Amino acid sequence: LKNLSKDIPLTLVFIYWLLLTIIFFYKRNIFKKDIILFTFLISMNFILIFILYISIWRNAELESPIRYMLNLLHLIFYSQFIIIDKISES
Repeated sequence: LKNLSKDIPLTLVFIYWLLLTIIFFYKRNIFKKDIILFTFLISMNFILIFILYISIWRNAELESPIRYMLNLLHLIFYSQFIIIDKISES
């Protein structure tokens, strides 16, 4: 996590997505299939990357895990836009 915090814009995007998703599920109690699917995929990707980083990539450079996190960046932005759209509808 210390290495990830060096890339501040990317970290802010991930934190914003996490907070927005948690608030959406907590406040709205609306469980849309697409938002649940995106949240599951993104969360599983992060969990698997952190497991790999902790176990195998201990002395790897910073670019290795971030490259895999950026593979789902388009899903993160898309899910944020969907959540914002659902919130603005109400």
